Amino acid sequence: QRYNLIRTVPQLRLAMLQEVGTSYDMLIKLIAERSKRQIGDVAVCTLANALMGVAIGIVLNLDKNEGYLTQFDQALQQLESGFTI
Repeated sequence: QRYNLIRTVPQLRLAMLQEVGTSYDMLIKLIAERSKRQIGDVAVCTLANALMGVAIGIVLNLDKNEGYLTQFDQALQQLESGFTI
């Protein structure tokens, strides 16, 4: 129900997208620290962008038959496998 509200109520969708900026900054720092790379490193930014894109895409297009975490895990497995279609 929560994700459906975020998708359908414009104010909630906007709030979620504004929160993405904060989460993105934290994710970039975490990836950089764990990989011992700089925050502006292309690989760090690419991974952060991919993860945030997956997270937002799932929220905005949540399949009612599967939960958010299930879909997120499937997407991460897809990325980890080299993103073959």
